[in-house]
Amino acid sequence: PYTNSSLYSLLASESAHSYSLDPYVKLALRAVAASDPSICQVRLYVHNISWCYLLRGATISSGYTEENGRYPDFALYPLHRMESYGVNSLVSLADTQPVVTLHRTLYRVPEGTLLGYLDVDMDLTYFSTIMEKLRNSKDEDVYLFNADGEKIFSISDSKSDTNDSQWLTSIPA
Repeated sequence: PYTNSSLYSLLASESAHSYSLDPYVKLALRAVAASDPSICQVRLYVHNISWCYLLRGATISSGYTEENGRYPDFALYPLHRMESYGVNSLVSLADTQPVVTLHRTLYRVPEGTLLGYLDVDMDLTYFSTIMEKLRNSKDEDVYLFNADGEKIFSISDSKSDTNDSQWLTSIPA
């Protein structure tokens, strides 16, 4: 939203309405979703009007949503089932897949006034792709360790019969 000056101006406006935001938000959410094939859904919550937009597949749903409390400025939430963020979606959540959520809080610059939240839900292929890119050759392996020094992921383990998504549950929220 910061690079899209029209959308940012509307989000930062005290008199923004959902009908004036709709076309800009829809374009921005589609651009975010198209940026990586592992993105399952994108959510934008607009704080000053308590309105939430949710893009899942080709469907954008929106509606009034109460957000309770503040969230961290930036967070990576561990493996969980995809949710609707309080929006009555036109797409069923019955067969949702496990996702990891990248969360970003949006502020008016430079005042620091809360504008909203952007959440991007990604499936597990995102991390496998990143790990593969870190390898210099097929003879190398890439490892992730937790704070206690325990191995929680390696590319070679993920290619065996073990559950390669298990390590994602250990990412602190």
